[in-house]
Amino acid sequence: MKTKRDEIKRPSIETLRRGHRITLEKHAKYSKALDEQFGLDRPRMGRPPKGVERHIPVSLRLPPRVLSWAKAKAKRLSIGYQTVLKDALLKLSANQ
Repeated sequence: MKTKRDEIKRPSIETLRRGHRITLEKHAKYSKALDEQFGLDRPRMGRPPKGVERHIPVSLRLPPRVLSWAKAKAKRLSIGYQTVLKDALLKLSANQ
C-alpha cells in the first residue's frame, strides 16, 4: 500500500542547483509590497538602530581590584560588569 510519503517526488540534484538565494534587496522589496497590499504594519525585528551617540570599542588594562569590584557590583545588580564600568566613568566625567 502506497503512503503519501511515497507519492512525494524528491527534487533532483539539477533542480536544487538551479535554485537561487533571494538577496536582501529583493526580500525588502517583496516585504514592502506585501505590507502595502495587505495593509500590514509589522514591528521591526532584531536589534534596534543605534542612536546618535555611538560607542567606540576600546581595549584597556585594569587592576584586578577594580575588575573584581565591577564584577561583584554587576552580579548584585544582575547586569554586565562593562555596564558598571561605563556608568562609573560617565558619573566621573559628569562631575568634571
